[in-house]
Amino acid sequence: MPAKRKQARRTTKRVAGFPVVPPSAEGLAEEPLAKLKDALGAEVGAGALAGAAHLMLRRGRCVLAHSDGFANVRTKQPFGLRTLCRLHGCTKPLVAAAFLTLVDKGKVKLADPIGKYINFSGEVSGKGPGKRLRLKARKVKVQPTLRHLLTMTAGLQYQDCPAYAKTMRRIKQRRVQDLASMCEELAAQPLQSEPGSRYTYSFCTDMIGRVCEAVSGKRLDKFVNEALLSPLGMRDTFFEVPAKKRKREAVLYDCQRSGGGKYVPKVWSQPGKAVPIMSAGGGILSYNDPGMWSTVEDYAKFCQMLLTGKSPTGAAILRPSTMKALWSDSLAVYGQKDGRLPGWHDADGKAKGGMWDYTGWSLLNTHLTFKQMPSPSKRARVGQTMWMGGGGGCFWVVDKGNKTCAISFSQSFGGRAQTDAAKDAAVFLEAPPSDNLYIADLPPGFTAESLQAIFQEYGNISQFKLLQNSGPGGKTAALVRFQSVEEATWLVENLNHNIPQGLSSPVIVK
Repeated sequence: MPAKRKQARRTTKRVAGFPVVPPSAEGLAEEPLAKLKDALGAEVGAGALAGAAHLMLRRGRCVLAHSDGFANVRTKQPFGLRTLCRLHGCTKPLVAAAFLTLVDKGKVKLADPIGKYINFSGEVSGKGPGKRLRLKARKVKVQPTLRHLLTMTAGLQYQDCPAYAKTMRRIKQRRVQDLASMCEELAAQPLQSEPGSRYTYSFCTDMIGRVCEAVSGKRLDKFVNEALLSPLGMRDTFFEVPAKKRKREAVLYDCQRSGGGKYVPKVWSQPGKAVPIMSAGGGILSYNDPGMWSTVEDYAKFCQMLLTGKSPTGAAILRPSTMKALWSDSLAVYGQKDGRLPGWHDADGKAKGGMWDYTGWSLLNTHLTFKQMPSPSKRARVGQTMWMGGGGGCFWVVDKGNKTCAISFSQSFGGRAQTDAAKDAAVFLEAPPSDNLYIADLPPGFTAESLQAIFQEYGNISQFKLLQNSGPGGKTAALVRFQSVEEATWLVENLNHNIPQGLSSPVIVK
């Protein structure tokens, strides 16, 4: 009998260590997954996507493992489940989870002041008198804590912040070459808002990474590996890919329209690279900074842990109380009288009932979805679905109620598909797509007023919706509907990858 059991184990097909079963074995319909495969093939065939891989787990069993296209179009290297991709924003949850192991062990507390680990200025920018409202600094009213860092409410911003210009310049010149130096220089500047007063997608996770280093006495990559990756068996996830595995790295592409409904994947290029700083937040200067690298197979192990709280061997990664807290709205405590927090719930406008009123932020540095609006009582809502995306095309979602994980990795910008954030807001677009535009790479903190002031010059705007992006710099995106097809077409042909009047950097228009 023992010999037969061993034989049975050898013949069970597995992906990433998870047994492979047909969708029907887990009560799922086959047709939608078949359509997904067909859709991926069509996108690759049109050149709108260089390549991608999808993996789906249901109750710890693999019901979908599919890839298509190329990791390297020139060499015809296939894109597979073990293709190494830049995680960008999907780096954040890994670092946050590793950090939370320090909390569970009592080595840090979320209520600890940041100044206990990083020398903060203790000041916040303010506006002084005079017509030009010149900036001056004042003492903070609330001391920023580690919880403020995890919730992106510490008053930091990303690389476009004028206060960080000198540090960003020194990073480009390679005069700042490690996370400790970068964080110390940023922390020496006044905070850009009072801690707890607003959400700002920012360098907060990079600061969390530096705290991990300071407390553990280890470099960030070694700490994250020991605290999280190794226990989960994630052997293909790195800040720096080992030389012997670099042949599996995907090229990052920008799929540009070439006419006749076809696209051409061109190697993506943008100036600025923060070598050799390990970015805990997934990027510092541009998408050239990958944060961490991983594969669909490897990241699936992390997503499954979010359902079970355990490693494949059954070892607990985080305490049950910590796992429970990850599914609660971490921003609720900072809500104003109506329960809403500036910078988050008003990301798509001041009117209530938008997408972000039903979306929250987890201590894991991920998004949560809710069925209720934020409450004036500041009672934290509990989500069933958690998700996160990375600028280069990595995206995942975990459905706690249905015990399901779905992970999709690509390495392509452009093409005809909207970003995942835009898909979530697809109900906003009811008219034919020809008069609707997706505009990305707008500056952090870009407002509805700014959007109207800048783009109204190019056409008559009938409707718009601001979206949050997950790429380096916390850049904003928007869905904009113009009154005519001609106006929208003109913007695509003339502004895509160009700089509109009133902005200082190129935008994507499609």
